[in-house]
Amino acid sequence: MISVVDRTGRGVGIATEATPEGDSTLTWQFAAEQVRDVAVGASKQFVWDATSTETGTGRSMIHAFYRPEKAPWRRSAEFAQFTVAHLSDTVLPYPYPQMTTIEGPIGGGIESLMVTLMGDLSSSEALFGVTYHEISHMWFPMLVGTNEKKYAWLDEGTTTFNETEGRSAFYPDQNAWVRSEHNHRSVTFVEIPSMRHADRYPVDGPARFVASYDKPGVMLHALRGILGAETFREAYRMYAERWTYEHPTPYDFFNTFEDVAGRELDWFWRGAFYESWTMDHAIQSVSCQGDSTVVTVADEGRLPMPVFLKATYADGRTVERRVDVDAWLNGRRQVEVVLEGESVSRVVLNPDGVLPDLYRSNNEWTPSAPSGKSESTP
Repeated sequence: MISVVDRTGRGVGIATEATPEGDSTLTWQFAAEQVRDVAVGASKQFVWDATSTETGTGRSMIHAFYRPEKAPWRRSAEFAQFTVAHLSDTVLPYPYPQMTTIEGPIGGGIESLMVTLMGDLSSSEALFGVTYHEISHMWFPMLVGTNEKKYAWLDEGTTTFNETEGRSAFYPDQNAWVRSEHNHRSVTFVEIPSMRHADRYPVDGPARFVASYDKPGVMLHALRGILGAETFREAYRMYAERWTYEHPTPYDFFNTFEDVAGRELDWFWRGAFYESWTMDHAIQSVSCQGDSTVVTVADEGRLPMPVFLKATYADGRTVERRVDVDAWLNGRRQVEVVLEGESVSRVVLNPDGVLPDLYRSNNEWTPSAPSGKSESTP
């Protein structure tokens, strides 16, 4: 990263100094291909940092303009550089020659093609999150041209998923998904289904934000856990490739994932985006039957999700079991998971925390702990 203009270099530049004839007019001309809007920022208080990054198809310039007294912004070019490189690797190569971040008069951030305006964030970590989120919009909905008024979740939800992935990569000592899942659980009782026109959300309260940002991000995280990381990434990239410079609907998103996964996922799409159902799997009982241990898992919610179970034996070895959603879809409220041996010392549901289980307190069993749902709140 280099400083192109620092605080001592601000002011009238050589190109704009008055000529002997007194004409100081300077005309800038900009051109871009495959763009649909434009934004400009300017201030005599700005300094200018610059760097570049590899995108997979070449290098793109990175620029940051901000007031130097805003300390978090001194890392803005670094954050933008990481974001463009990371999204180019995980989604699609960034196709444009540059990306610019501008400190602007806004509370959070707003995206435009090749430029984003962001406000005066209180910390470097906050600035990183907003930077990643807004630059992620270069992919959704700028490259993949979704309709945010009709399907806000299709770009805000994918962008929230991308942002949380970016946080996990940039801050590897943090578990960004734990924070995201907690945010969703804390407001889940006010949510409204995601498949709703933006004009039809209540104007007061967080319903639109939950339905468009938090919930779809968490649900995509769950879908990756269900399909596996490799299949999910292939489907995610395929969706972006198929619909670059086009205008997909949620049904195109759904169909792409089903094409790649080779399976029907209507049960997931309905629960994740058309309903406000919640998931609550509970260990109902653990008992020894002959030479086996039988774990009874109850579905105490309405959102169908597979059962992910991990058992630990007294000697420290572990086994994992999975029960697909067919039992729930067929109307059953309990399933039994049979484990070999009688020396099971611990059973945990959803051990990696990828599923949006509302009550985690009934997901664990040890011989000294009772089974069943706890009365504690989420």
